[in-house]
Amino acid sequence: MVSPYFWEAPTKYYGVYWMAVSLRRAGHRVVTVSSRIHHSKESEIIEGVHVYRVPALYFSRVPWAIAFPAVLWKFMDYIVGRHEIEIVHLQELAFPCDFFAALYCKRKHLPYVVTSHGSYFGLGWGFVPDILLDLYVLVFGRVTLKFAEKVTAISKGQIPILQRLGVPKEKIVFVPLGINTDTSIFRKATKSDRKEARKSLNFAEEDFVIGFVGRLAPDKNVTLLLNSAKLLTEKIKNLKLLIVGAGVEEEALKKKASELGLETAVSFLGWRDDVDKILPAMDVFAFPSHSDGLGRAFVEAMTMGVPVVSTNVPGPASIIVDEANGLLVPRDDANAMVDAILRLYRDERLRNRLSEMGTSVNQVFSWESCISKLETVYREVSKSSRLNVR
Repeated sequence: MVSPYFWEAPTKYYGVYWMAVSLRRAGHRVVTVSSRIHHSKESEIIEGVHVYRVPALYFSRVPWAIAFPAVLWKFMDYIVGRHEIEIVHLQELAFPCDFFAALYCKRKHLPYVVTSHGSYFGLGWGFVPDILLDLYVLVFGRVTLKFAEKVTAISKGQIPILQRLGVPKEKIVFVPLGINTDTSIFRKATKSDRKEARKSLNFAEEDFVIGFVGRLAPDKNVTLLLNSAKLLTEKIKNLKLLIVGAGVEEEALKKKASELGLETAVSFLGWRDDVDKILPAMDVFAFPSHSDGLGRAFVEAMTMGVPVVSTNVPGPASIIVDEANGLLVPRDDANAMVDAILRLYRDERLRNRLSEMGTSVNQVFSWESCISKLETVYREVSKSSRLNVR
């Protein structure tokens, strides 16, 4: 696998991490190549997965890691030879390391599969203007896709985007990422779970808790959630906003919360590896993202029975049926987010109905299902390339 980042903590619910670990548990040899940033190790073994990290330039505001082609290719030569790599699985479109890895595979006649974890077009990151990200994906991402044997979409909302990038429909396979149902981490929360979660977080039973879990980065648009919370405090006196995660916007968001006078209403918990113990405390899970290929955090919330309000972007919109198992609101519309949350606050029957209907997503988003579909993809690629996948 080639991925811009690969680490265990603090993102133990990170999709690429669990994909690699689940494939290893299914008996496959798995080796990952990613960017070496901060103080990460050059190589290590995590739950049986061999991890190699290539020196890279890292732009923390984006975030973007650029691995030097010659260095990456040298690593790839070593890894492919030592571990007898038969298929390469690229995990992104908008990062140079995957483009350079695609060129390597093309030059070495090594088959590769691409999974895109984001959605694109008009959805830039921070100081990277929308048009620059669009151009990068349209030029370099298109090349990465062109020579791939198969392209997997983690949500149905990604399929038309991939087709716009020139990928034939017959080359695209829908393979949604899993959630940790194999270890029963995410399951329908009980009243006891709710009581315990609220006690640990110092929330009263009468508090109305809105939650968010994810990276604190520009594309997640948490600022909209803070603006919505400010409007909601005028209508919900016992409002609490719980923000779980860390990232490049963390300090700016804390400053914004202070400017809005939300110090007593908002709690920033940072990265946590016990999200399953936090979600039951929430009355509503709010997902204000600008863009998302899937959005695992809200899927995990649905699995635990937390009603979800999300912006209407490709990933969530391919999972949430508005008014049936969640609520969808227009992107960048704080008033619409406020109205949807107010509906849930005032209508307990609606909350209960969305809670019950939302839990059904765990039948689709299991790692067993994900790995089974990936194995089918690998076998087809192996057969067409006259290789034998172990």
